[in-house]
Amino acid sequence: NGDYAKELEEERRTQLEQVPDDVKRFIVAFHQAIVGNDSAQISSMYEGGWNRLTAQYYADSEWPEAELLSGLVGGDQVFLTLYRELYFRHVYAKLEPNVNDRFESYENICELFNLLLNSDEPIVLDLPIQWLWDMLDEFVYQFQSFTAWRAEISKKTEDEKALLAENPQIWSCYSVLNVLYSLVQRSRINEQLAAERAGESAERVAEIAGAYGAKPLYRNLGYFSLICLLRVHVLIGDPTLALQTLVNVELSSEALFTKITACHISTYYHVGFAYMTLGRFHDAIRSFVSALIYFNRMKSFHTRSYQYGSVSCATSPSQRHILT
Repeated sequence: NGDYAKELEEERRTQLEQVPDDVKRFIVAFHQAIVGNDSAQISSMYEGGWNRLTAQYYADSEWPEAELLSGLVGGDQVFLTLYRELYFRHVYAKLEPNVNDRFESYENICELFNLLLNSDEPIVLDLPIQWLWDMLDEFVYQFQSFTAWRAEISKKTEDEKALLAENPQIWSCYSVLNVLYSLVQRSRINEQLAAERAGESAERVAEIAGAYGAKPLYRNLGYFSLICLLRVHVLIGDPTLALQTLVNVELSSEALFTKITACHISTYYHVGFAYMTLGRFHDAIRSFVSALIYFNRMKSFHTRSYQYGSVSCATSPSQRHILT
């Protein structure tokens, strides 16, 4: 055992030496920014530095595994869990996730959410709203991806079938809904939004929010969880409940979801889809048209939005007779 541990340590040391210095410096600086809750620096490194280094070094391969970088950040498990979230998101976006990636990404994101939800007091963590939205949006995307992958039984090996049978909770609908509803409840976001719409004072809203909901981290996660619940309920075929999840969310140009392009698109797309499923075609058209007007102002996003083609088709002149 001692010899094996030494061999493993030596192997990791060798692998770490092969990691570009730019990447190692980035990881150290990224960790320092997160520990110091330097929101401006975190945003810059998340939206700029990470993408730049990905394009330069990891366009066709994985980033280094978290365990390999642990020594650079003093073994900080919160940072390493956040790093793994980015790591697996890159795997899903640029590579083909294998069964281990699918299982480990689920375990990692659940570890992060459990940390946030089960702590004795609010976690001090200042992440940009773009990252929080991306994190939850990716959570639902990976659930959707896993569900489609699991359904392809004829393509599964016997080992994969056995693994799925032994782990029915992995990416189960129940576990995904449980996480999203738990974030909503912990943040008391529905109560906060209802109080704001009723014209309550900021002091009263903060009182309603409680210790967790008053923190931007929890409030934003709770808010974006409502948008993700809309999407999940549409996916599982419950449009009525999907729309009910947004009962306290004001669909206006001032709403928080409009601050993030992908969130804005997802909200109107899934609201429109829910209306269409319920036979409320005029409401569906209004929602889709609102999205298309926004798309027209954000043309550079069109090629990156999976909703764009669907909305365009649903509201095109050749299809509109179906919706009226």
